[in-house]
Amino acid sequence: NLSTLIQFNSHSESFNPRSTSELFSQASIQFLCKATKSFSASQAKLQFRISLG
Repeated sequence: NLSTLIQFNSHSESFNPRSTSELFSQASIQFLCKATKSFSASQAKLQFRISLG
């Protein structure tokens, strides 16, 4: 699910959003910033969108 995906990709021990909108805003930033060498930017965005779907 989304929380597992973000936890895995951003090592988000300190990722503690205050609201749903903050969650999605920070999640997208964290996910895209933490994308590893095995993902291109477009692949990272695609994976993120699939996880939300």
